[in-house]
Amino acid sequence: MNGIEKITARIQADADAAKAALLKKAEQEADALLDEYRQKARAEYETLRTEGELAAKSQKEQLISAARLEVNKQLLQTRQELMAQAFEKATEELRALPADRYLLLLTRLAVSASRTGKEELIFNEADRARYGEQAVASANAALAATGKPAGLTLSDSTRPLDGGLVLKDGRIEVNCSLSSLIDTRRDELAVEVSRILFR
Repeated sequence: MNGIEKITARIQADADAAKAALLKKAEQEADALLDEYRQKARAEYETLRTEGELAAKSQKEQLISAARLEVNKQLLQTRQELMAQAFEKATEELRALPADRYLLLLTRLAVSASRTGKEELIFNEADRARYGEQAVASANAALAATGKPAGLTLSDSTRPLDGGLVLKDGRIEVNCSLSSLIDTRRDELAVEVSRILFR
């Protein structure tokens, strides 16, 4: 091997060594870069997974909350319907009282609502025909027994009442219809009815 070949071989060997060193350095840098991006990708994945879990949890809580609100709304509506039915049933039961008890109810209504003892008693058509004169006489007797004026009269007119009566003194009227009586006591009775219905 002559001198040129030795120099050429040495240059080739140095070039191969430099090339190997560059390749090794490039591989190390590529590995480091790959590790860096893997870590970033893992961190990004964990961030997205955590955010996704939080979003899913939040959405689940919102759905549960909305479902609870809907259930409460439906429950309230059902309770209100049941309360209305209870009050309607109470009105029906008052209308269905036996004649003697219904007459007593009409008498008590007239006596308790009378202010002057000179009012006209107005009934619905059926009650006027069946109870009107008796209710007036009975109420006047009860007023007289307490020393109050007893000049109640039976009105010639009737009203489309669901039962009960109206006391009229000139332009002043006191509504003692069954529905009116129940409506005026609805708030007071609602607590008791609710306790009975929804124990």
